[in-house]
Amino acid sequence: MTTSGQVSFVLSSAAEAGSSHSSSSSASSSQKSSPLQSTPPWQGRDGEMPALSFAVDLEKGLSKTASTHSLPPLPSKSHTPSRTPLPESLEPGTDPLEWPEWYKAWANTTYCLLILCTTYSSSAFAPSAKQVQHAFNVDYHVAICGTSLYVLGFALGPLLFGPLSELQGRKVVYVGAFILLTAFNLGACLAPNIELLLIFRLLGGICGSSALNNVASSIVDMTRVRNRLRYNVAYRLVSFGGPTLGPLVATFITEEVGWRWNLRTLPIFSAVVLALYAFTVPESHRATLLRRQRRRRGEKEFGEDGKQMPSLSISQRYAIALKRPFVFMFTEPVIIIVGLYTALLYGLLYGTLAAFPVVWQEIRGRSPEYASLTYLSILGGFTLGALIIGCFLQDWQFKRAYDEHRYVPETRIGPATWAGFAVPLGLFLFAWTAPYDALVGPVDVHYIIPCFALIIFAFGMQVVFNSWLSYAADSYGASSASAMAACTFSRSLLGAAFPLFMSDVINKTSVQATFTFLGCLSLILSFGSIAFVRYGHMLRAKSRFATDPE
Repeated sequence: MTTSGQVSFVLSSAAEAGSSHSSSSSASSSQKSSPLQSTPPWQGRDGEMPALSFAVDLEKGLSKTASTHSLPPLPSKSHTPSRTPLPESLEPGTDPLEWPEWYKAWANTTYCLLILCTTYSSSAFAPSAKQVQHAFNVDYHVAICGTSLYVLGFALGPLLFGPLSELQGRKVVYVGAFILLTAFNLGACLAPNIELLLIFRLLGGICGSSALNNVASSIVDMTRVRNRLRYNVAYRLVSFGGPTLGPLVATFITEEVGWRWNLRTLPIFSAVVLALYAFTVPESHRATLLRRQRRRRGEKEFGEDGKQMPSLSISQRYAIALKRPFVFMFTEPVIIIVGLYTALLYGLLYGTLAAFPVVWQEIRGRSPEYASLTYLSILGGFTLGALIIGCFLQDWQFKRAYDEHRYVPETRIGPATWAGFAVPLGLFLFAWTAPYDALVGPVDVHYIIPCFALIIFAFGMQVVFNSWLSYAADSYGASSASAMAACTFSRSLLGAAFPLFMSDVINKTSVQATFTFLGCLSLILSFGSIAFVRYGHMLRAKSRFATDPE
């Protein structure tokens, strides 16, 4: 029907639009509104959210079906930027780009709560691992899999939920996935054996990843490039703050009332967050909104040749759409590099968090409650990075470049070129101060020094992630969900692996050797940001799907 990656917008003639407008009014009023498609609260009127649809062919040769049927797009760089106005506009008051600022802030708050629920649940299990070990009489390495399998779910889930959100809309994916997440969290706390517990943890991670992956795309749906960073900063902060809050809060719950009550708090948390989102935030995916709008009006989809486009079965649409993340993962140089870079950093983060019980409890001899308070250092570093870099320096730097028409996606990586060196600095300082305590040896280093090292480490980690993932989202526009799914897959694999061997590596070597090695690895990675600012545009030029900035 069309050439490779060509976008076929849904067009109809002006005469048809005029004649269908009057009939659409009566048609829309007769339809019942779905609870998942509620009108924005400030509208004060009934009716399902209008919708948009456009169809394209996937990359030539990707699927035999793709050459003859229309699908949601994988835009190519030769096409119009993602924020160029579509040929048919949404009904007044329903376009997410036109939501009031206060409502965008509320929507972003609920998105962040979805992520916080997911990331908090990933690490909240860790303080319960010892009690789970004794309750089911298993090895500690088996018990700690409750954390690793949950994070492994972060790698698997986006491959499903990323393309589905572009095919069916964001809201149905969020609501459906979080209903399942609540059920699986409930199953985990009631599990009679370790096998069921681990299975429920894996399934919970898969469902929770729907937010971890798609929220970045939801932010793209409702914001323009110039003002997007403030929303991304909050998103990145809870993405990393959740794994830090998990052990901090869960340690006290576990020590006071046991591991089962610790896990019982997770389905309660997910159910509350689900209710807040489901009843207060409408659909934001523009393609889904216009598709629903056209269906209510009884309009048909036409290609650029003026012929009616053939319908595509649900199985065909899903089969082709689910291939998208793999296309990005193995063919897009930008995604390959961003995925590998962030994967190594993500492994460093979860590896460092997994080392805390060894360093603070086994080596320094502190109580679990005392040790958990050191997670505040990581949280403080993340917050500092988000506020200073995200809300002030990077936002100011980016807006100036945008207003002067000098903006390119590589602008997002600028702060990482120097803040990235804070990661190895923090690791080196932690390596040579954390193990020394008067309780266990002749050398005494006050605990505030390694805690300060963790603040430096977390600060650099926040800036680097915020810069690189914002860069990836800006580069791929409307298909950012599939692009981010590819990135999330690679980094979550290492995030799941590091906790499994971190304590063994420290016990067989030393804290100094382990974190010095990790510091050297992160030092090498720090030069990647400098290289990418200079040569990133060359990689984007080779991309088939990267879009130009708006």
